[in-house]
Amino acid sequence: MEFGMPTLIENKTLEDNIALCKQLGLSFIELNMNFPEYQIDKIENIEWFYRKADEAGIYYTIHLDENLNVAEFNPLVKDAYLETVRRTIEVAKHFVELKNKYGKKEQPLIINMHMHHGIYITLPDKKVQMYERDFDVYMEYFSRFLLHRFSDLSKFARNGLENLIYVLLLKIQMGFVNMKKRQ
Repeated sequence: MEFGMPTLIENKTLEDNIALCKQLGLSFIELNMNFPEYQIDKIENIEWFYRKADEAGIYYTIHLDENLNVAEFNPLVKDAYLETVRRTIEVAKHFVELKNKYGKKEQPLIINMHMHHGIYITLPDKKVQMYERDFDVYMEYFSRFLLHRFSDLSKFARNGLENLIYVLLLKIQMGFVNMKKRQ
C-alpha cells in the first residue's frame, strides 16, 4: 500500500507540498483542482509538473474540482466542465509514467471525481434538492457523460490506461450508489 497526501491549504506552492511529502516519506501528492495553482491551464504545464515530481521521486494523483458537475442543466456550463474532464485526462496520461516509476505499477493512477449533489431549495417546512426533484434528468445527463467520455476513455485504455479508467468509473459508480441512498 502506498500513502500520499492531499494538497494542503497551508502550502502556497507545489514545492512546499513536495517538500512536506518528501519529509513525511510519502509517495504522492493529490493535486486538488479547487486550488487556483492546480487549475487545468496550470497543470497542463506538464513538463514543469513532471520535472518537479521526478526530481523529488514522487508522483501525482488528481482531484477534480468539487464544483465540477457533468450533469449541469445549463449546457454552456456543462460543456466547460466536460472540457475540463477531457483535458484533465490528457494530463493524467503523462502522469501515469511518473506513477509507474515511483509507485506500484499494478496500482492505478487516480482521478478523483465527486458527483455533484446540486443545489437545494428552502421551503417553509423543508429543503428540497433540485436533483431529487429532477433525478431522471440528472441521470440522463450523467449517462450521456459516461457514454461520451467512455468512448474517449476507451481510446486511452488501448494505450495502457485501463487502471486509470477503472478507478474513474468506480468512483463515479460509488457516487451513484450514494445518490440512490439519499433518495
